[in-house]
Amino acid sequence: GIGTEIIRDGDSRCDVPLRTVSTMMPASYGQGFLAQNEPNPAFETTTIRFGLSRPTPATVTLYDALGTKRATLASGDFAAGLYDITLSTEHLPNGLYFYELHTPAIKITKMMSIVR
Repeated sequence: GIGTEIIRDGDSRCDVPLRTVSTMMPASYGQGFLAQNEPNPAFETTTIRFGLSRPTPATVTLYDALGTKRATLASGDFAAGLYDITLSTEHLPNGLYFYELHTPAIKITKMMSIVR
């Protein structure tokens, strides 16, 4: 995979470093959100933030421009809160990618680019 570190956080499995930012999420975000990665375009690493309004199973997946799955960045049962995924892009070629947050209630997709 892309990540070299496996983190166990409750019942969640992450193939890249995942950090809990907050255990609360503003109600204005609805059932969840997926932020634009920063920085974009990415060079060596990029951070993807997502939030969940209640405990739920969730998956964050990375796809290349052709729709081929490149990595599952996070998957499992998450508590409500805000999370940051730190993705190393050193093993990914330049180009456009899509990342997706999927829960039983929502599916959100964002685009990012990798430029060296």
